[in-house]
Amino acid sequence: CALVGKVCTTMFNVALLGLGKAGRFHLKSILRSDRCKLRYVLETGDSIARAREVLSKVRSLDLEGTTRLVDKYEDVLSDPGVDAVVVATPTSTHEAYVRQALRAGKPVLCEKPLAETAESVRSCYDEAVRCGLPLHCGFNRRFDPDFSRVYRQLKDGLVGKPHLIKLTSRDGEFHDLSYFQHSGSASIFKDSCIHEIDQLHWMVGEGPTEVYAQGYAHHPKIKEMGDVDTAIAVLKFPSGVLATIDNGRFSAYGHDQRLEIHGDRGLLRVDNPPVDSVELRYERGSLTTKTYDNFSTRYAEAYWRELEHFLDTVEDPSKPALVKVEEVISTMQTVEACEQSLKEGKVVRLQ
Repeated sequence: CALVGKVCTTMFNVALLGLGKAGRFHLKSILRSDRCKLRYVLETGDSIARAREVLSKVRSLDLEGTTRLVDKYEDVLSDPGVDAVVVATPTSTHEAYVRQALRAGKPVLCEKPLAETAESVRSCYDEAVRCGLPLHCGFNRRFDPDFSRVYRQLKDGLVGKPHLIKLTSRDGEFHDLSYFQHSGSASIFKDSCIHEIDQLHWMVGEGPTEVYAQGYAHHPKIKEMGDVDTAIAVLKFPSGVLATIDNGRFSAYGHDQRLEIHGDRGLLRVDNPPVDSVELRYERGSLTTKTYDNFSTRYAEAYWRELEHFLDTVEDPSKPALVKVEEVISTMQTVEACEQSLKEGKVVRLQ
């Protein structure tokens, strides 16, 4: 059903896998939706106590009744009352959780990436087709109101043929090091730049033919992990569009997310929205409110809209998914090309 102006009558029992950083964002969306009941939260090991503490602070949840905190996935899979599964666990676990949910007859919304390789992503979608179930990859930028508006204006030809696209993404808060350790083999491109790479596939309408990437690890612990915390990628597309992505794990002035599209008839741009619109002007100059601190606040609306769209497709499987299968696969292939370029220090060409 539409996000505004319609009453949704179908109520879905949802299981949330993982209650770490990403899981807590999805928890907020589930609690906000008037179409969801949180049936299960799955956590394991030392994370169970933390999850219980988080959930105990949510007054609307009944942990002794309607919502269960479990450490066995089988409890979720064997319950015929579970209508959908949201996967927000570490990257290395995504593929297994997705496949098991589909085989148990549960539609899935999974945080990016669906799996650790492009071939595994394709295989997950093949599994979804065999099971006849919706499978969504969590590219939430597509559901952000500002980026969605830019997409429509671009497709309406308001700036003509795009020539150059610039994307900036810098985390307002440096993740706890345990986040990177739990991410397994997820590099900065697979964990962070993947959002901007998806945006480019979405807005340009095709995948790139060439990529070149460079990066540097300013944080010694990140360097020890074999990754970088600052990266830049240049992408060339068949239509002639050139694009740049600059990405950083930390920004002292807040969560920095900007987009610029230069076309032969004009310019489209998205800047950082302020937390509020208050501006002070006086004899010493002017002061404005800083940007959002992290992506959970910056993209709260996007996360919710993403969930509502997923539920639309659960309710009506004939409704097309906004995030297309081939786009997700192509995005992952581009991620892998960027990783290869960074490692080898040269341009990588894609078919």
